[in-house]
Amino acid sequence: ISDAILAFPAILPLAPIALSTPLGRFSPVELGLLGLTLLAFLRGMLRSGHVDPYGENQASSGVGVQLDGLVVAALSLGVIGTVAAASSAYPNPAWREWRQVIIEPVTWFLLARFVARRDDADRRLAFALVLGASAVSALALGQWILRDGLVGADGVERARALYPSPNNLALFIGRVAPVAFVLALWPLHTGHRLVRWWLRASVVVIVAGVAVTYSRGAWLAVAIALLWIGRKWLKWSHIELRLSRRLVILLTASVAGAILLMSRSERLGLMFVSGGTGLLRFSVWTGAVEMIRDHPWLGLGLDQFVYFYPNYMGAEAWREPNLSHPHQFLLDFWIRLGFP
Repeated sequence: ISDAILAFPAILPLAPIALSTPLGRFSPVELGLLGLTLLAFLRGMLRSGHVDPYGENQASSGVGVQLDGLVVAALSLGVIGTVAAASSAYPNPAWREWRQVIIEPVTWFLLARFVARRDDADRRLAFALVLGASAVSALALGQWILRDGLVGADGVERARALYPSPNNLALFIGRVAPVAFVLALWPLHTGHRLVRWWLRASVVVIVAGVAVTYSRGAWLAVAIALLWIGRKWLKWSHIELRLSRRLVILLTASVAGAILLMSRSERLGLMFVSGGTGLLRFSVWTGAVEMIRDHPWLGLGLDQFVYFYPNYMGAEAWREPNLSHPHQFLLDFWIRLGFP
């Protein structure tokens, strides 16, 4: 079961899919986590009931629960999220988000922390994330090449894969891109040569996936992260490893392709033009700050932004009245969960 828990992040891109069940609609990610939790519970019950020939309970020799800083933070998030959901003006969306964004991630974290403890856990988690991100990035590239299922904005067609918005896709794969880059550059812990080449190909696919989302925030974040990691690696490689010319050529080609794609994009030119999404962001942030001013301590609650935003929306933001978040993580955290 520990292998399944550590491989679980590979299916995260399936979260937007909803499957009908007798109890309601749930994503494959939610159903998979429920299955893992039940298996872990059953395993714990079986172990706790097994007594060895020496009269010692095997559970007593298992991994104890240690309340370190990360565990306390996860449990605190669960408590704060519960308070936020209970105080929300619109309870149905609040409790749905409580389940999907608070309780289920905390549950998986606790499973990984106490059930799947092993020496190579970090590497397995990283590989699972790269696998999921590269697969959904390949799907986005296929959409973009075939011009199918794209979202038009500011003169460009943006890929979104399985997600409702290209920005949602960019948020996921943009966070995994640096992880894949590190694994590709430092091959000492990645095992077989084929695995290392898969990781290098994954970097190119994921970066290309970020490019076709046309998410300017993701472009900037990924570029800064890769440049910083690359600088560290170059400094380290002169001491301990021979510089890989093939890898440098591969990465240079992918960066050059991304730059060429961006240079042809009207989306950059429209960023600060009246009516462009760049200036709309400033209007959304202004409205979010006003919400925080009116609800400074508890915020508005989970998934409440979309219901209150029309009351704070500026006249210039009329194009996007149904936003579910303010496009800024600190403001989003404060509005959802209260004073950080």
